[in-house]
Amino acid sequence: MEASSLRLAWLDPDDDAGLREWDEFQMRSPRGHYSQLSTWLGSYRPYGLRFSVLVARREPGGPLVGGVGVLRAGRGAFALMRALGPILEVGAEDGASTILEALLEEAQRSGAFLLQLQFPCSTETRMESLLPSIELPNHVPHYPGRRVPAAGVPNQMLWIGFGEGGDRQDLLATLGPGARRHLRRAERQELEAQEVRQEEQIREAYALIEDNGRLRGYSTRTWPDFGPFLVRQVARGHAVMLVARHRGRPVAAHYAVLAGRRSSFIMGGTRRDHPHLDAGHFLHWAAIERARERGLLGYDFTSGGPPGVMQFKMGFRPRVISFVSPQYYVLSRWRCAAFFRLAPWLREHKAAVGRVLSATTRLLHAR
Repeated sequence: MEASSLRLAWLDPDDDAGLREWDEFQMRSPRGHYSQLSTWLGSYRPYGLRFSVLVARREPGGPLVGGVGVLRAGRGAFALMRALGPILEVGAEDGASTILEALLEEAQRSGAFLLQLQFPCSTETRMESLLPSIELPNHVPHYPGRRVPAAGVPNQMLWIGFGEGGDRQDLLATLGPGARRHLRRAERQELEAQEVRQEEQIREAYALIEDNGRLRGYSTRTWPDFGPFLVRQVARGHAVMLVARHRGRPVAAHYAVLAGRRSSFIMGGTRRDHPHLDAGHFLHWAAIERARERGLLGYDFTSGGPPGVMQFKMGFRPRVISFVSPQYYVLSRWRCAAFFRLAPWLREHKAAVGRVLSATTRLLHAR
């Protein structure tokens, strides 16, 4: 496919039909990524982030072959954009430069001072789910690294591939001996795994995740902020919420997103007063088995976490696949320098700053 043959268009959050098509593309393509679903992008709206999606086709009205979803933060002089992408169907890889150029042009047109990019690409591992290479536009200065937070998107995969053939025992044999021991113990504890779909059930499960975060000293998004988007994800088949019950009582929860024909673990939580149940091992294994039964390509633990969490995940012996380095484009040096010098103060007074910037932007447009 010639890159110049791509037909590009921007979708805004109100384009329901266009975004559903984009979401379907993320779900069916092995290159899809959970952070590109409209239900994930839209979940950052309560924090003042907006999103749009650039879609690519070979011909007008044809099927999607790629694109990229973008989160936009700030306004006026302190606007910035970030994204993971481009997402390209297998066989459409040479469209990457066209999409990246269009993304850079949009960042410049919108007045952003910085464009932060991550790439679903590994130079060390070849697999269907990843781009084999990436070539960046060089006519604007860019630098390696992550200048702004990635909105919950790690620069790696912790991958368990299902491959061809094999049964449950074959998959179980690939786990570490410690993980298999915990699973055997969990199987003797009368645990049951339930996939929940109703809002109240999802809310009950998410409460376990929030409680777990508080006990371990890290913050999770609150239910009022994230709950409506989580319910929408489950309703649309984008995500699965699993609950482990012990004698009817919920003791653990597991939230994963199914984009890219894989199950990507996002968050989980277990009750601390029942450590002997091994409910965490039990739910991860249940999620792995269900992903395999769905005909998915594999299971991704995604992020590492603190040493204890990383040790837990590595007990399942996932393959660590690092992506190429993130890059950031500096579109205005003085605004970029000013932003990061003022960032602590801006965070403390973000509501007032937002009102001032919005009023300034309206005044400039009025002129």
